Amino acid sequence: MFDEFAPPAPASGKKKKRAAIRFQRTNAKIRIETETPSITMKSEHEDEFYPARLMLNDFKPGSVCVFTTRKLNVKQTVSITIESPRQFYCKGQVVQVRHLGTDSNILIEGEPFRYRVGINFITSSDTEKKTILDYFNELQTNHLQISDAA
Repeated sequence: MFDEFAPPAPASGKKKKRAAIRFQRTNAKIRIETETPSITMKSEHEDEFYPARLMLNDFKPGSVCVFTTRKLNVKQTVSITIESPRQFYCKGQVVQVRHLGTDSNILIEGEPFRYRVGINFITSSDTEKKTILDYFNELQTNHLQISDAA
């Protein structure tokens, strides 16, 4: 039907087979990390989690994009907990915030997720980097690829 928009077939005459990709979304929580000068001071955001939503396809080895109900600020440090396919926790720094507008179609339980936030992961060791890479590979292999048998 849309063959006129398809890229030209390889010289061998065979169509190149593309891996099918599954788009899967999940819930997450974001907490704003704050540095307090004194251990006795309590931050206004401490222990406060904000709901987030993400497409697992947006999880990369160095970053992730999430949809949030709350505007975050660039350079803020946050912690992210992804709920499924298995719980995963990491820290990151906000690098981009985009307001989607008041007519955003991303509604979860009546709550509009009006901000798309880009977050770069913060790691303090090679073990943490490997943990993130392992989670990325798990998503790619077990949750986002559609097998030929399907």
